[in-house]
Amino acid sequence: MVAVAPAIENMTLHIAQDIHVRSSLTATFSALLEQMGPANERHDGTAMPMTLEPWPGGRWFRDLGDGNGHFWGHVQAIKRPTLLEITGPLFMSCPRLFGNAPKEREGRW
Repeated sequence: MVAVAPAIENMTLHIAQDIHVRSSLTATFSALLEQMGPANERHDGTAMPMTLEPWPGGRWFRDLGDGNGHFWGHVQAIKRPTLLEITGPLFMSCPRLFGNAPKEREGRW
């Protein structure tokens, strides 16, 4: 029997979530940056503020003080108010790509 390595397509997990809000695209994008940055929270609601530098090459990290913290990634692309791409280790031990692309839908919330 010959062992065959699985194809990369079989090792990829794609997760998508659509959230509809009653707000303009610009206000929604600003709120997204706020929530991913200083207003970030853990799943139980405990504050976990992050720093998100919203420009190409900007860092996304958690500052614990005294030179301690966690690096989550770099802003690879930002096109206000429709695209925010972050690349880097995120919460994993190897690089991944995280994309966020809000879309305006006429007549739908």
